[in-house]
Amino acid sequence: MSELRIEVDSRRVAEAIRRAPRLLESELHRALGRIGHDIARDAKAFAPKGGTSLLTNAINVRQPDISSVEVFAGVQYSTYVEKGTPPHFPNVQHIQDWVEQAGLSPNTAGEDSRDVAWRIARSIAVAGTPAQPFMEPALEKNRANAGRRVNAAIDRALEAA
Repeated sequence: MSELRIEVDSRRVAEAIRRAPRLLESELHRALGRIGHDIARDAKAFAPKGGTSLLTNAINVRQPDISSVEVFAGVQYSTYVEKGTPPHFPNVQHIQDWVEQAGLSPNTAGEDSRDVAWRIARSIAVAGTPAQPFMEPALEKNRANAGRRVNAAIDRALEAA
């Protein structure tokens, strides 16, 4: 799991807390939400587009508290897509389900989705799956702007107090 930590001037934050705590909370909440949505938007753009949009549609944002925002892909296999896998023999039924959901057709007459799934499984067993990063590039793309957004939120709270 990657993290983005933003450094701020603690004196400015303390002053904003002293002068306008609710306004600071509101401004930070809005800034963090915007940062999270920017990262999620870019992660969706960078996510591989296979037969379905399941991974892309599973990318979401939540703000568990005032000082954090989380961007996550709510499907079990997202880490495998992001980081890739070593050679292994996958669950053929899962691959067959994906083949059918994606609407992939066999290239050879007389074959069905199970045959396609077995070919894919054998390929993964030999070569693994390549990394297809989508979250990390989205985070990196937004890293510099995130710090500016948080500092601007603190400035707005101080100016309005």
